Amino acid sequence: MIYGKKQQKHGSLPIYIFWHFTNNVRKTYIFVDKSIEFSNFLTYHLPSEKYIGISKRISMRYTGPKGKINRRLGAVIYDDAGAVKAFDKRNYWPGMHAHRRRQISNYGFGLIEKKKICMYYGLSDRQFRRFFALAKQAKGNTGTNLLLLCERRLDNVLCRAGFTKTRCQSRQGVSHGHLYVNGRKMDICSYLVRPGDVIEVRSRDNLKKYYKDLIELFNREIPPFLSVDKEAQKITVSAAPMQSDIGLQVDIESVIEFVSR
Repeated sequence: MIYGKKQQKHGSLPIYIFWHFTNNVRKTYIFVDKSIEFSNFLTYHLPSEKYIGISKRISMRYTGPKGKINRRLGAVIYDDAGAVKAFDKRNYWPGMHAHRRRQISNYGFGLIEKKKICMYYGLSDRQFRRFFALAKQAKGNTGTNLLLLCERRLDNVLCRAGFTKTRCQSRQGVSHGHLYVNGRKMDICSYLVRPGDVIEVRSRDNLKKYYKDLIELFNREIPPFLSVDKEAQKITVSAAPMQSDIGLQVDIESVIEFVSR
């Protein structure tokens, strides 16, 4: 567990902030009473007059060097020009002693394959566990169900339809509210599309021009479960994705074995 504390002023009122990280989640506790012991703040019962609030931040988006991720996982996970070039130039692990790496164990191989899925689709560990639970409940192969759920994410569908170059760009467009789903504004990247859903760019001149240029620039192969009208900038989910529509090459059996430990 990583934790810390600091003191600052809120107007003329001195406040004391304690925080800790658990499972990649930051929880912040704010007090106005210095008498609270820092060593006991996690289990301290908060009096209402001393408690200001609790904030919670979940780290879901990787913002570091993408070329290192490609090299570490041994695959083109991020298809940015710089990341692909870095992987083509040095397709071995990053680090000073990369060539001295020991042989990977079965546990390490399963972890790498799991990270491929999380990085490729932009999933946090919590989202991955949720998708894994849903995949176990559904009929059929758990690994295939897991990847099909990932393929149904709205940001992935936008990228597979050729409206953006990368999933990171798709994620930004969705979170900024550029899209309508079935006539309603949708800014949730993890929204799971269903057959019959209609996704279209909002009717704003700057957005229409922006996506028109992207569509003309990137001529991506469209999977069979999507129908794309490039002139109207509209995507229709014509069917549920099949196993042949999965865009990521991964040893899913190793992932299921790793998660099921």
